[in-house]
Amino acid sequence: MRWFSLFCAIFSTASSVDVRAARTRRGAAGCAGVQMEMVFLADGSSSVSQVSFDLMKKWIADFVDKFDVSQTATRVSVVQFTDNVSDRNGFGFPLSGQAARVKSDLANLRYMTGNTHAGNALRYVKNNVLSRARKSASKVLIVLTDGVSQDEIEKAASDLIGDKVLVFSVGIGNSVDANELEKIAGLPEYVFKTANYNALTGITDTLYNKLCSSLKSDNCISSVKQDLSFIVDSSSSITISDYQKLKTWMKSIIEKLEIGDNASRVSILQFSGQSARPQGRWINPVLTFDRSTSKEAVIGAIDGMKKLNGDTCIGEALDYFYRNMFTSQAGQRSDVEQRVIVMTDGKRNCPAEIAKPAELIRAQEAEIYAIGIGHQCGYGENHNCYDRQELHEIASKPADKYVFEINNFDQLILKRIGILGDVCQEAECPDIFADIVFVVDSSGSIGPKRFDYMKNWVKSIAASFKVGENFARFSVVQYTKTAKTVVDFQTLGCKNRRYLL
Repeated sequence: MRWFSLFCAIFSTASSVDVRAARTRRGAAGCAGVQMEMVFLADGSSSVSQVSFDLMKKWIADFVDKFDVSQTATRVSVVQFTDNVSDRNGFGFPLSGQAARVKSDLANLRYMTGNTHAGNALRYVKNNVLSRARKSASKVLIVLTDGVSQDEIEKAASDLIGDKVLVFSVGIGNSVDANELEKIAGLPEYVFKTANYNALTGITDTLYNKLCSSLKSDNCISSVKQDLSFIVDSSSSITISDYQKLKTWMKSIIEKLEIGDNASRVSILQFSGQSARPQGRWINPVLTFDRSTSKEAVIGAIDGMKKLNGDTCIGEALDYFYRNMFTSQAGQRSDVEQRVIVMTDGKRNCPAEIAKPAELIRAQEAEIYAIGIGHQCGYGENHNCYDRQELHEIASKPADKYVFEINNFDQLILKRIGILGDVCQEAECPDIFADIVFVVDSSGSIGPKRFDYMKNWVKSIAASFKVGENFARFSVVQYTKTAKTVVDFQTLGCKNRRYLL
C-alpha cells in the first residue's frame, strides 16, 4: 500500500472516509523524471553457487522492474566479476535502454565462477561502462558480493565517487567485510547486508527509496532566493588531492543552483592561518555575494582557488566573515534565507574563540552547517583531527541536522546530497505519493474564529503538496455527534487545492 497519512485536529473513530480508496503505488514514481545509468556489479565467484546466482539474477530483474527502462530514462547494465570481469558473452551486458532486451539478457545471464577481485571490477566499470554514460544522466552502481575482495579496492572506489557515481554495496552472508563494504560505498547509509541470497528481497524497498531520495536531492535545480556561504579550511593538513575533492564538492552544490539577483548568491572564504598573522594571505575572501553574478562566475572563482597551507584559524575566519563578508556592503540580502557551510579537517590552533562569531552569524537568522573531516580528537590529541565540541559551537541546532562528521574527502563529495536537501529546497508542490485525510472537529466549542484558523492550517498543509492521481490526494471529514465527508479522495490539480474546506 502507498503511504497513508492521517492528519487530525482531534482524532475520531467516527471518520466517514472510506480508507479502502487509498491507492497502491504504480510505476516508478519515486525516481520519476530522473535520467539514470544504473549498473549492477554482480559477484560471480565460486563461493556464490548456481542456485544463489539465480536468486541474485531474479532480484536484479525485480529491482529493475521498479524503473522506467528506456533510452530517455533509465539504462541498465550488468557486469559480472570474479578474477575476470565481463559485460559481454552472456556473463553481463552493456548499458541498454531497451526494456525487453534487458529482461531477456538478465534471464539468460550465465554464471562465471572464479576468485573475488572487486577492485579490478570497479576499475572496469569506471573505464569501460560508465565512460559511455550520457552526460546529463546520474550514475548509479550497485555492487553485490558474498565475500572479501582479493585485490585492493579503496582507490578504485574513491575514483568512482570522485566521478560523482552513487555507489551502493550489498553484502550477502557472513563472509563479507563490513569495512570493505563501506569503502566501496563511501558512506555507511549506502551499505546493505543480508543473511543470504533469499533475503535480498528484504532490502528492495529500502534500497529503492534511498536511491531515489538521493538522486532527487542530487538532481534538483533550485531557484530559491538565498545567500549561500562557504567557509573552508585550506590548512597544511589537507593534501593537494583532497583539496581538489573539496573544490569538486563545492562545485557540485553550485551546479544545482540558479545564481543571480533573483535566485541564489554565493560567498566563499578560505582560511588557514598563523597566530601572529591571522589575516593577509591566511584568510582569503575568494568571492563576495555582490560578485556572484552568474554560475560561471562562481565556478570560475572556485577553479581559481589556490591552497594556502598554515594553521587552522577557525575563529579568526568566522570573525572575518561576519565583519567583512556577511554585510549589506558585500551584497548580503536581509530578505532571503541565509545558509553558511563551514568545513574543517582540524582543531582550532589559533587564539580567536569560535563560539562568539558563530553566535553573531546565527543571530542574523543564518543556518550554519559544520563539517568535520577525518576523526574526532582523542584525549590530548591536537593535530590532524577535528574537535566535536567546536563543530557544535559553530553549527545551528539540532546537531543531527547541522553537524556532519565524516571520515574522508570522498565522503564529503557524497554528503553534498544530504546538504542539498536544504540548500536545494523542494518545489512548492513536492511529488510525494500519499493519501492524506484531515479529520476536523466542527463542534460548538470550537467557535467561528478558531474554526477559520483550523481551515487555514489545513489549506497551508495542502498548499505544500503536488496533487494528482500519481501524487497526493486529500479528503476532509468534519464531525460533531456525527461525521460527514466534506471532500472525498479525488484527483485535484495544484490550482484546485482551494476547494479543500
